[in-house]
Amino acid sequence: MDFNLSDDIQAIADTVRRYANEKLLPKYQYWDKSGEFPHEMYKEMGQMGFFSSLAGSQYGGSELGALAHGVITYEVARGDFNAAYPVLLCGGLSLLLENLAPDHIKDEWIPQVLAAEKLLGFCLTEPGSGSDAAGLITRAELEGDEWVITGEKASISMVMEADALLVFAKTKQDDGSTGVSLFFVPTDSEGFSRSPYDDMGHKAIRRGSASFQGVRIPKENLLGTQGRGFPEAMKLFDIARVLLTLMCVGAAEISIEETGHYIKERKAFGKPIGKFQGVQFPLVEAHSHVELIKLYCYRTLWLRDQGLSHTKEASICKAMGQRFCIDAIYTCMQLHGHYGYTSDFPFEQRLRDTIGIEFADGTSQVQKMVVARELFGREVLAY
Repeated sequence: MDFNLSDDIQAIADTVRRYANEKLLPKYQYWDKSGEFPHEMYKEMGQMGFFSSLAGSQYGGSELGALAHGVITYEVARGDFNAAYPVLLCGGLSLLLENLAPDHIKDEWIPQVLAAEKLLGFCLTEPGSGSDAAGLITRAELEGDEWVITGEKASISMVMEADALLVFAKTKQDDGSTGVSLFFVPTDSEGFSRSPYDDMGHKAIRRGSASFQGVRIPKENLLGTQGRGFPEAMKLFDIARVLLTLMCVGAAEISIEETGHYIKERKAFGKPIGKFQGVQFPLVEAHSHVELIKLYCYRTLWLRDQGLSHTKEASICKAMGQRFCIDAIYTCMQLHGHYGYTSDFPFEQRLRDTIGIEFADGTSQVQKMVVARELFGREVLAY
C-alpha cells in the first residue's frame, strides 16, 4: 500500500499550492465583499490546466484521473474556497459531456470549458424537489426536430455566469426517475431566464434559479439515452461529493495553519497562548479529524481511478467530512477571540462558505441513506 502521490500529481499539487498562496488567498475575502465574479482569475486557472485532469487528451485534457482532480480541488480551496467550484463543475461536467454528448457539442464546448472560456451549470434541484428525482416537474416534449423544455430549476451554482446548463427534465411523466432525461441547454436560448440568490456564503459563485419557458433546443442536445439521465448523473455525484468534501478540507486546513501561527504570537498571562493545553488540544483534535477525512477522500478517488465501487465511500466522505471541517473552522474562530468574529479575519467567511456544502449534492441525511443502502441492501430503504 503506497500513500505517496505520483510524481506528476505531486508536481501539479506544488504548482497549485504556489498559485493558491500567491494569487487566491490574498483576494479570497475581496470577491465575497465586492460581489464580483472573477472571470479573469478562472481563465488563468483554466490555462494552467486546473480543470483538465478528468478530460480526454483530444479535448485538451491531461487524463490524470480523479485523484489528481481531487488534489487540485483541495489545493485551490486552501487559497479560495469558492475558486474551487469551477474546478469541480467544469472538470466534472466536461467528463459528463465527453461520455454523453454528440460529437459536435464535445468538439465545440469541452476545450472551451477546460480553458474556462465557457462555464457550465448543473440543473437537477427544483423548488419542490431535490434528491427525489421522481418528483421533478420540469418536462421536455419532442416536437419535430426540437425538444421543448418547460419548468424551473433552483440552487444552481454559477448560474448567473453559465454559458450552458445540463438540465434534467421528465420525458415520460409516469415513470419516476426512469423517465428523467438530461439535456444540453445554452443560456442564450429564447425563453430562458435566471435570477440570483442572496446567500449567506458562496457569494462569488453567483448561485441562483433558472426558468425555462418553452425553451427549444435541437433534438441532438439530448445527452445519453432518453429516460436514463438520472443514473448517468449518479456516476458524477460519486466524485462530486468527494470533491465538495475536499473543498471543506482545504478551507479547514489553512484555517488550522493560520491559527497555529497566531497562538505562538498571541500572549496571555505572560506567555504565548499556544503553551496552554486548552488551546493546543482543540487544534490537535481539529487537525486529526481533517487529516483523516482528507486521506479517506483520497482513498475514495483512488478507488474510482481503479474502476472499483466507491459509492458508499463517497457518501461517507460527505456525510461526515463537512461537519468535521465546519467544527475545525469554528474552533479556529474561537481561538482568535473576538477578533476572529470580525470580517478582518477569513474565518467567518470560511464558516459561511463551508456550511453551504451541507446542502449540495445531497444532504448529510441523504448520504447516510446511501451508505445504509450500500451496507444493508435496498430493502432497508423507505422509498
